[in-house]
Amino acid sequence: MSLLLSIIALVVIMNLSKRVKNLEQSIGKLGGVMPVMPESMPITPPSPLTTPFPAPAVSEAVAPQAPPLPPRPQTPSVLETFFQWFSVDWPMKLGAVLLFLAFGWIVPVFFWDAIGPIGQVTLGFLFGIAILFFGAKRISRYANQGSVLLGLGAGII
Repeated sequence: MSLLLSIIALVVIMNLSKRVKNLEQSIGKLGGVMPVMPESMPITPPSPLTTPFPAPAVSEAVAPQAPPLPPRPQTPSVLETFFQWFSVDWPMKLGAVLLFLAFGWIVPVFFWDAIGPIGQVTLGFLFGIAILFFGAKRISRYANQGSVLLGLGAGII
């Protein structure tokens, strides 16, 4: 269950990071400067009675044409995004998934009679905390490996 939630959270985070990147790129194309109106200046629309120019005749009125929007870049699907993420350092990620499944299997099978339920939960917490600590140490040197170990430790806990 926690593995499924971890995968869903990863996909959501990856989609959000792509959306932020797209927003940053679109702001960069605009020059990066957004006009800011001071709050002290009230915005008052001009009255139609005080306009200095007469209203154009119906035949002279031309509707302003909006510039065409640039085509939207093709965003990969969630499955494509997952495979792109998994293709980088895939042995580490596959090993983390297999270790997660192994911890879920080994504790009840091997320690069913020797350790009670409270001991099994405590053992799981200790393994999870140990892997979290190891991941925190590794993330400074190997960011990808450390983040996978942190996810594995959090999943075990």
